[in-house]
Amino acid sequence: MATANWKFTTAISGERLANLEGPTALEAIAAEIRDSLEVLSCHKDPCDRGPRDDDGQPMFWRPVYCVRVPAPLFDRFFNGRNGYRAAYFRSPFDGLDAHDFLLRTLAPSLLAAAPRGDGASLGNEFIEESLTSLSAKAWLTEQNGFCARGADRLRGMPDTPYAVNCEL
Repeated sequence: MATANWKFTTAISGERLANLEGPTALEAIAAEIRDSLEVLSCHKDPCDRGPRDDDGQPMFWRPVYCVRVPAPLFDRFFNGRNGYRAAYFRSPFDGLDAHDFLLRTLAPSLLAAAPRGDGASLGNEFIEESLTSLSAKAWLTEQNGFCARGADRLRGMPDTPYAVNCEL
């Protein structure tokens, strides 16, 4: 399916519409994200559906990075004609390819960021493997989602706001 079929509601106009309809390729969007992202945290998230140890603790963990990017870039990445969701709209293959490209573009910056949180205990080799695996994903922060749980772990650390407004 062609991206030309990626339509926007008439409620979107002006500067936002121009941003979303722009010709910016996903590769350029990913590079802009890499160059402008602010890493808020990297925390361990338990894979709750996996086996548990003798103490009832999860045996498998994954790193979760919470980052902030400028709002127009965030919008273009998720909602733009050449963005992440539009790639999946074109075809599952295009979506998976976009996903892989994005995470491979961001992985070096994420690993170099020295983030706050308990995710560093997983080790860079494990984190890199996780970021580039087929099961990795980039997604927006939802209320009570991964970044909200990470923010809870950061409360009380120096220079950490109680409400972390992370976007990606």
